[in-house]
Amino acid sequence: MGRCCPTEDSCMQSFGDKVQLKSQGSPVCDSHNVTHSSRCLFEVHKCRMEKIEHLKLTLLNENGSCSDTSIVNVDKLSQGIIYFISDIIINDNNN
Repeated sequence: MGRCCPTEDSCMQSFGDKVQLKSQGSPVCDSHNVTHSSRCLFEVHKCRMEKIEHLKLTLLNENGSCSDTSIVNVDKLSQGIIYFISDIIINDNNN
C-alpha cells in the first residue's frame, strides 16, 4: 500500500505553551495559485491533492506568495502580448 500523507500537525512544533510552524520560512505559491504559509504546509497539501484528487501540484514560487508570483507572470504576459500585437500590426502594414 501507499504511504499516508503527513498532517498539518507535523509542521508544528511546541515551545512550552506556544505552538508555531517548525520552519517559519517564507510563504510559497503552488501551481493552483494557492499561497501556503510554509513549504511544509505545501507538502502536506500536495500529498493530499495527488492521492485524493489525483491532481499534480508543483511550486511556482518558493520564496513568496502567489500575489508576488502573479505580478511577475502578468507583467511578462502583458509584454508578450504587446510584442505579439506589434508584430501583427507591423506585418499587416507591410502587406
